[in-house]
Amino acid sequence: MPRKRRILLPGKIHHVMSRGLDGMKIFFDDYDRTLFLKKLGSLLHKSNCLCYAWCLMPNHFHLVLRPLETPLDIIMRRLNGSYARQFNKRRNRRGYLFQDRYKSLATQDATYLRELIRYVHLNPLRAGLIHSIPSLKSYVWSGHRAMMGLDNYPWMSTREALSRFSPKSDRARQVYMAFLAEGERCGGKFESIWEEIRLIAKEAGGDSRFGDGRVVGEPEFVRDAIARKERETHELRKLRDNRPDLQSIFDRCMKKHKITEPADLLRGRKNGRREAREDFCNLAYRRYGYSLGEIGTFLGMQPSAVYQRVVSASAGK
Repeated sequence: MPRKRRILLPGKIHHVMSRGLDGMKIFFDDYDRTLFLKKLGSLLHKSNCLCYAWCLMPNHFHLVLRPLETPLDIIMRRLNGSYARQFNKRRNRRGYLFQDRYKSLATQDATYLRELIRYVHLNPLRAGLIHSIPSLKSYVWSGHRAMMGLDNYPWMSTREALSRFSPKSDRARQVYMAFLAEGERCGGKFESIWEEIRLIAKEAGGDSRFGDGRVVGEPEFVRDAIARKERETHELRKLRDNRPDLQSIFDRCMKKHKITEPADLLRGRKNGRREAREDFCNLAYRRYGYSLGEIGTFLGMQPSAVYQRVVSASAGK
């Protein structure tokens, strides 16, 4: 059965999780965890992406992100790819590190951000790494300590996360801790964020049957998001049935920019070759729906490099 396409909502909050291949550890020591956080912080800054909660576990990690410019799939591809390369190099290892693709849950942030923060920061409790809410402060590999003012991560939007509990920091921390304790009354044993949100909706007298594993929120919000994705998928399918192949698009860009040798399109900096390359990437990706991976394979480039050329071409228009 084919996998459903992710629902990625620009500017909205997403709960992201990535797990090690076959449950293997992806963090063996503090060096690994520190390396991952360094890469995460740098990438969030460059991508203009906000982070409201995070937690590193031995074989997986959780993030609560709001991508403002760079699409979430690009951010996650860069993060997982960069970390996996360093992880493998350090251990003289080859092969995949992460299990399949990352998982994401788009959310109606105004309603569910608090639940996402709680779910992510209670992970060490659910896993038995710590045994009580107060002992969460001893677990240094999550955003909980930053929420409590014990650590500072410039790339974490701690103030905004706290504001969801109260406008004043001290009061916000009190409400936040009480909110965590409220989650602990169920033992903090939710198998997924879906269980927690469904329980919350049920207790509030709301509809517990919203979402399809890719998006969560009020029924109207979810229906609109799913309908939008279905329209995009339908349009992309129609486009792919009638679009020119990459070679034809490539040749068109060469002619437009008066490039005489095919190889010239693949090289060069701030000149006609670069403009032609950016034009080709933008046209293939935005107008004809080719994936960054497909374009990258054609050009012999990484998908992230292709995306940078799409952005450059769009900015120049």
